[in-house]
Amino acid sequence: MTKSKNLLERGKSFHEREQYNQAINTFKKALNLDPDNKDILIRIGLSYRLKKEYDSAIEWYEKALEIDPDDVLALNNIGYAYECKEEIEKAIKMFEKALQIEPSYELALLNLLKLFKEREEPNKAIEILKNALEVDPVNPENLIDLGLLYNEIEEFELSIREYKKAIFFEPSKIAFNNIGWTYFKKGAYENAIKSFKRSLKIDWRYDLPYSNLHKTYKYFLKNKEENCNLWVELADAFYYAKEYKYALLSCNRCLNINPRHSKAEEIKNIILEKKERNNRKLELEIVINKAIITFSRMASSVRWNDMIGYIKYKAPELEFTNSEIKFAIIDYIDKKGLNIRLNDKHLIIVQKNETRDQKLII
Repeated sequence: MTKSKNLLERGKSFHEREQYNQAINTFKKALNLDPDNKDILIRIGLSYRLKKEYDSAIEWYEKALEIDPDDVLALNNIGYAYECKEEIEKAIKMFEKALQIEPSYELALLNLLKLFKEREEPNKAIEILKNALEVDPVNPENLIDLGLLYNEIEEFELSIREYKKAIFFEPSKIAFNNIGWTYFKKGAYENAIKSFKRSLKIDWRYDLPYSNLHKTYKYFLKNKEENCNLWVELADAFYYAKEYKYALLSCNRCLNINPRHSKAEEIKNIILEKKERNNRKLELEIVINKAIITFSRMASSVRWNDMIGYIKYKAPELEFTNSEIKFAIIDYIDKKGLNIRLNDKHLIIVQKNETRDQKLII
């Protein structure tokens, strides 16, 4: 048994290096020592599949089924091999067979969902997801997929219901964005914008709610939206996306309709302050760059305090604290990928033309 395990590990190593012939030969040697090992049979099938020898792959997967007819991995893999052969009906039957045994089995579920979506059969996709959720009702990924399918067939209330369940179990950026888009399609624009904002609060770099906010902005412009509160909500959402230009534009759209809208004035002041601070940070980065170049040319030791003091001397109008300047230096080095190391007292620049262990301390 130990020799069989060693051969199995060796075969895996060949497989990971994409040396499939060597992997197959090694797995077969392991199989001679352990002929009822399903794992080995499935790995041989997978190696053949990756060689695009699909019939051979199916043959070896079927040998695994002879040992265990309910092996869902073997059934799924046969289905995928048929899909690779473009025998889609046979593929669907195998995926369905795997799901009859284990309705929430992720691989077969994803593969079958993909095929039903490609064939534009959303109702069949909905049915298999509902079956999976009967077994595992708290699976947020399946709830999100079900919400998306209901959205596609314009069953918006059902879509929102499933997204809300997903959010209850796991408040994710995807679920909030998706429910936001469903609200938008339903015409519930305030709820849509608030949902996009919730998504951005989780991850302000997430591109989908960012894109959807811009779509909302263009839609409001095209339809000459007169509801000040919607423009203010949109401004606030753009603020969370750190898209200050459109946050300000949205505020101004509201103030153009109602110059005394207090909430719009409040958000506008916050945005302008943030924009000003961002502009000053960009100016600070220019001074930081000049300081790094200057000290690196001097090839002399400099402490953090000396670097910060030099920057404050060169740009006294920026009015940053010492800590803010220090963190700005660290951020700048990270953002630019500069070959600089830091410790408590110094910045250490590794010269590009020197060996790894030769450093210039500044």
